[in-house]
Formats: sequence, structure tokens, C-alpha cells
Amino acid sequence: MAKFGDLPFELRAKIWKYTIPGPRILHVVHDYVHRSEALPYGEREFRATPASYGLHHPVVLSVNRESRKEALRFLVKHIGAYWNMETDIAYFENLEAGHGEKVETFSEMYRAKLIAPFHNIALDATIWTWFASARYTGDIGNIQP
Repeated sequence: MAKFGDLPFELRAKIWKYTIPGPRILHVVHDYVHRSEALPYGEREFRATPASYGLHHPVVLSVNRESRKEALRFLVKHIGAYWNMETDIAYFENLEAGHGEKVETFSEMYRAKLIAPFHNIALDATIWTWFASARYTGDIGNIQP
């Protein structure tokens, strides 16, 4: 019986790639409580909620060195989670009646250039309206106000 390790590397690499999670919507929040010192300074105040990525990072990162190396060709650690910047979507929701806090979260991340790596962003309509009315310019993924 052949073992997985006996397969050619090219085939194993393709299999590892298929174990990377498909497109996900990760909910980004301003984290007032858990400001981790392990994160770079600009990323300490923001995070993707663990519930939005299934409470655990992708399993392929933990199988073995080869799987982790292959997964990190596609996944990037950013604001406390591993993202596939090509397919994952950063979601900014507005739950506040006055909607000031969530607009500030997006605005602060934009100014700190933490939005720039994302290719796909989903904004609550009130945040989009604010963003479009503020006439922000620049390349921040697929956002076209």
C-alpha cells in the first residue's frame, strides 16, 4: 500500500492546496478588550472574530511542516487570523444605532493601511455611505466609492 509521503511532491502540494478553506467572510471588529502584545502595533486594536473563521485557524497549518509551508503560500496572517487575500472577504458590520464606532473601525484601519492587503471587502450600507461621502481616494482592494 502506498503512503501519502510516497506521492510526488507536486501531487502532495496540490492536495495541500485543496485543504485550504474556500472563500470565507471574516467579521472584522475593533478589539477594545484583547489588545494582544504579540501583534504588530497597528494591528493590536483590530481582529477577525474567531466565530467568523470557525474558532480555529485552518488545519492545514498544523498537519506537518510541508503542509504549513504550502498553506503559507496562499494564507497570510493579518489582524489575528490567517487570510487568503485572493478569496476571503473582510466584513465590516454596523450594529450601532449611531453607527459611529464601526465607521471609526473602518476609518482607522484605512488610515493605518491595514485595509490595503484585502482584495475583497464587504461594508455595511451605512459605512459605505459614509465612505463614499467622505470621498476617500486610493487603492484599497475592490472598493470603488
